[in-house]
Amino acid sequence: MDRTVIVTNMLNAQVGVKDNTTGMIRRWNKRGHKIPIPFDAIEQLMWQDGFRRMIESGILYIENLQDKIDLGIEPYGTDKPVNIIVLSDKRMEELMTTIPLEVFKEEMQQLPRVQVDNLIEYAINNKKVD
Repeated sequence: MDRTVIVTNMLNAQVGVKDNTTGMIRRWNKRGHKIPIPFDAIEQLMWQDGFRRMIESGILYIENLQDKIDLGIEPYGTDKPVNIIVLSDKRMEELMTTIPLEVFKEEMQQLPRVQVDNLIEYAINNKKVD
């Protein structure tokens, strides 16, 4: 069986990838939409600046840590993500309600811009801020 990588859309918007060299076209319709993609195809896509930026900024997310290590996204030997941090809905709720302000500020410094925007959208949609 071929190895597949599950890629998840982390935006509240439609996201698409088109690669003419492999003939692959994929479209994620909404936040949380997951699409399995062959590992070999992901390896090829990682050479494209646009796709790599979508992964590095957190627009598209690969959940499996071993896949991220094998693709060079996370350092070899790590046991938790250090380069690409994506907030789950649960973590966003914690940040908006129970986390001390200093911890909140520290975490915001480490997040990519897309994740900060997602947190702002979450806060507005769930009436966590004015």
